[in-house]
Amino acid sequence: VNYLLAAIGAISHHSEHLFYGMGDIIAKMITGGMLCFVRTAERREALGEIVEILLKHSSLNAAFVTLLRAGFDHILPCTIDGNGTCWLPEQHTPDGQVLESILNRPMSGAFNDLIADEEEQAKFKDFVQERLQQVQNECVRDLADAHGFWKRESS
Repeated sequence: VNYLLAAIGAISHHSEHLFYGMGDIIAKMITGGMLCFVRTAERREALGEIVEILLKHSSLNAAFVTLLRAGFDHILPCTIDGNGTCWLPEQHTPDGQVLESILNRPMSGAFNDLIADEEEQAKFKDFVQERLQQVQNECVRDLADAHGFWKRESS
């Protein structure tokens, strides 16, 4: 339209360039908005998949605790840091209180320190670090599978 108006002399050369510039800016803004919309939709979908994976893994925790209860007399929840140290909770659990009375020893702080032998402490720490790496690898694999990085989907 701009070209034809300029060709028949209805608008000046300066106005033609102004209209082209405005059209260029508007087209880029519309394209940018569309790309933002698509990216936001993809992120929302990816976030939904991540939440689904996390919920799947968290529901497994209850099943694992039930299995542990079947095989062990006492279960102590702990928080594991990156060094492989297992930290017992500040507040005592019922199992922790029973173990304290049996062992006649406080069940707080680092669980690793409660293991008497230094060689056994090192083995436990290595075991915990290996399990952390295994869990991390499984979570990364699940996330990658959710996005199709590890498997190719047919088009």
